[in-house]
Amino acid sequence: MSASEEPPVHREASQRLRGSAPEILISNIDRDEVGDVSDYFRKHNLENLLTDLLCRIGEELPDDPAEFMCSYIRRQIPSNQAPAAAAVDRRRFTVGGQMTSTRSIALHRVSQQLEKENVSIHSFVQGWIDRPELLSTTRRPSQTRSEGTPRKDRHSVTTPSLKAETIELFRDWHKGERESQASLEHLLSWELDVLGVDEETLALHALSILDLWGFFNQDDPSVGVAAVDISRMQGFLSDLYHHYHSSNPYHNFQHAFSVMSAVGNLLRLSGADEFCSGVEELALLVASLAHDVGHSGLNNDYYVKKKHALAIRYNDQAVLESMHSSLAFELILKEKNNFLADWDEEAFAEFRKTAIAAILATDMKVHFDLTTQMQDLRSTPEVDTSCPDTKILVHKCLVHAADISNPVLPTSMYEAWAQRVATEFYRQSEREKSEGLPTAPFMDSSPDDRAEFAVLQLGFMNFVVAPLWNAMVDMWPQLEPRRKQLAVNVEYFKKLQRCAEEKDSEEGSPE
Repeated sequence: MSASEEPPVHREASQRLRGSAPEILISNIDRDEVGDVSDYFRKHNLENLLTDLLCRIGEELPDDPAEFMCSYIRRQIPSNQAPAAAAVDRRRFTVGGQMTSTRSIALHRVSQQLEKENVSIHSFVQGWIDRPELLSTTRRPSQTRSEGTPRKDRHSVTTPSLKAETIELFRDWHKGERESQASLEHLLSWELDVLGVDEETLALHALSILDLWGFFNQDDPSVGVAAVDISRMQGFLSDLYHHYHSSNPYHNFQHAFSVMSAVGNLLRLSGADEFCSGVEELALLVASLAHDVGHSGLNNDYYVKKKHALAIRYNDQAVLESMHSSLAFELILKEKNNFLADWDEEAFAEFRKTAIAAILATDMKVHFDLTTQMQDLRSTPEVDTSCPDTKILVHKCLVHAADISNPVLPTSMYEAWAQRVATEFYRQSEREKSEGLPTAPFMDSSPDDRAEFAVLQLGFMNFVVAPLWNAMVDMWPQLEPRRKQLAVNVEYFKKLQRCAEEKDSEEGSPE
């Protein structure tokens, strides 16, 4: 990723840190070595990785990132300074008996690139990495090379890989939780307070949903083709989890799981599964969990206004959704993650087509078209559940409706989600102002302005959510409680608006 394509969130964070962080000295580095390795790092655009790492641990971004990275990898960094998500795959690098997580990430990224290089470059850089003073001899020989995973596309925001702690969690799940895991009804419940569950536990819950669905059943796989390999699915879920950004108030793994849970509910408990094969059900569940992977907390409009490389690549159309679907399949097709590897081409094509269509349907620009089509389908006397066009419409509506399903949740849960959305929007608005970009009025309101917050939520419920969800409730009457909950939430926010306006009026009146 070139400097011009560096995710703005990283650049901004590093600028805020500049000058306030402790000084880090570059010393004892052979200048010829620095030149060679710096050229290598620059060639593969690793400066952005360094920026991300430094922002996470609160260090100052240096004037020469490539030179600094040489020094940074060579230095001993206490493990308690490393970013929380820094442990890489099953690789372990130690310095003085301590695992250096930041070093592991950087070296892992370099090792990935070595797979693509000619012999001379490979030998030089691998030799530099393997020098005794760089790493202790405790690195396991079987782990000195990367697993041959494809290089991340340049639109990737960060480059995390499989987290050791998550591997351990999944191992524990396999040993114990599989026998005591929560019921599918609980994991798909509208009452499940996702914001009250930590993200690593949600990764376990996602695996449990797929297990309880029967996708890992070797004797009678519910997917209808070869059973899904559970170890590869664990690898995919771990990588997916780490490509979400917990720093985002809204577009994080908690949101991803909430959408997966809602899609599962719509499929299993309301009857929409009659429009799906087993392959399509798996595709919709995976797509719903992956639909915002790599999200930076900035929307499509921002990237278009910035003339960002992502917007240029995707012709200003469904910019983020295209990136999400592309990144999702990059992660799936990594050798250690490819739970589709044993499928035939027809099943793979069905999965891929369904998943991509579902993720692209989360673009709000297609909302009103989908709503109109669902309203038309609702009015059809006899619906052919095997019609390909009808099936794909239903698939799109299921994931899109789940993506905007916060207003049909219990009031306290909806308000908490809405507050997060408002915060993320406001951050973008403030950023746009600082960069001289136009802002959208609905994003320019402080989350602390309760009256305006209520007005925006009422508009969202009445004009966006209600038309689609009403059509879906008419289609599947089992969803009627969601329509009633939506009505409850409308009344709550009307009251919130009145109270906030009265309070503002009292505070603004003269003594």
